[in-house]
Amino acid sequence: MRRAALFSVLAALLLGGCTVPFTEFDLAETVHNTVDFISSDNRVIITTGLSEDELFRIEDRVCTAPEYLVYLINMQKIYENGFSDSLWKGSQGELLCEDLKSAALARISHIKAMTLLAEQHGITLEEEEKEKIAEAAAGYDASLSDADRRAMGDVTPETLTMMMEEYCLAEKVYLYLLRDIDPEISDDEARRVHVRQIVLTTYRMEADGTRTPYSLDEKEAVLRRARQIYNDCAAGTSFDELSAAYNESEETEYTFGRGERDPLVESIAFSLNAGQVSNPFETDEGIVLLYMISTNDPAETEDNKIRIMDERRHETFDSAFETFSAGLARTLDEEMYDSIRLSEDPDVTTTDFFTSCEDIIDQ
Repeated sequence: MRRAALFSVLAALLLGGCTVPFTEFDLAETVHNTVDFISSDNRVIITTGLSEDELFRIEDRVCTAPEYLVYLINMQKIYENGFSDSLWKGSQGELLCEDLKSAALARISHIKAMTLLAEQHGITLEEEEKEKIAEAAAGYDASLSDADRRAMGDVTPETLTMMMEEYCLAEKVYLYLLRDIDPEISDDEARRVHVRQIVLTTYRMEADGTRTPYSLDEKEAVLRRARQIYNDCAAGTSFDELSAAYNESEETEYTFGRGERDPLVESIAFSLNAGQVSNPFETDEGIVLLYMISTNDPAETEDNKIRIMDERRHETFDSAFETFSAGLARTLDEEMYDSIRLSEDPDVTTTDFFTSCEDIIDQ
């Protein structure tokens, strides 16, 4: 199975299309999330009447406080290793703490919902899979310090095994739903071009950061200069030399594929041959000339095919999951949720729960 395939999708569901792996996601760029999956549906009941240690339910699936803490503490320590524990300090840090709590809640709630979807489709774990999971859970449990266990609500080995089973079962559901999805991506659709540019701006930047467009006469003067640059290039002057002299954009060259740039830029670029220069054309940034360095990089094209296929598979899964989950009844112990805090114990270091799950999936 492809490593971390499931969470790429779950991240997209939580973060509005962001499909980067968990460890690469920059928490500092998140919006202050609400607990979307738990509390966005009109069948939700926010309550403090759940049984002791029950944080939430989705239909008959229960998540206890220790289960949630396994997700929260592991995610906390992963971020701290990537940044520092000062990430949570100050007013901005308080917002990030709430973001992280929301992200952990959304992540584990999606796993719980996926187990319901597995039941609907009759998907279960094989005995051999359960044996591998039990071994991995025992290994993770053995790695925990006393401080780790306390931070995660004294989670038991049995609970860790159950959590890893649910994680791996969710991955099986994901792959099952995509079993017949194999989109055909042509070389031209996935093609990426490499261009160099000259941009002559048609606005002046004011002190307050706003742009004032040039007058028609000023814009016409810029266009005459662009045409002269084109003629100089046609006469044999190097585009690199002209770009160094005239380009007013910080960006001198870039590689892109379809759907990644302004449609006009894309249309003109994809019509050029290698070594060809475009006629001047106008964009929001100014008058632009493009020089085609390369019309296709085979390695980048293949990588882009994989990216496009992944996006389409994710879209297919998102649609199926959202349809399924829309009517699920959910309850959350809001008082318990609000009382949960990140660990401040420097002896808490655990980060391996998710990699342990993903190692099982890779086998």
